[in-house]
Amino acid sequence: MGLFDRQKQQANHGTANRTTTSDSAPRAGQPGVVVVHCTDGPVAETRRQVEDFQQQGLPQVTAILEIGPVTEPELIALVEMETWELFESCGFTPSQVTLVRQ
Repeated sequence: MGLFDRQKQQANHGTANRTTTSDSAPRAGQPGVVVVHCTDGPVAETRRQVEDFQQQGLPQVTAILEIGPVTEPELIALVEMETWELFESCGFTPSQVTLVRQ
């Protein structure tokens, strides 16, 4: 099941998992992708996924901040800062991480 299939399934079944990751590990040369929901911020599953990316030696990672219903700019900025701190604590440099607000 792919990333978008899982998101669709979660939307249809109302699951509580708020960090979306792909089932299969990225192939060599492909970036890792993790989705962080601004309603929850980086959760334990997010940390595990980022640690897996680091252990795999991925050269490039994309983090998608899913803003959703959050409208407070301060909260969005806080989640973004926490996400950057997570990547830095796992050994990623800012040049290795692309952060996208969605």
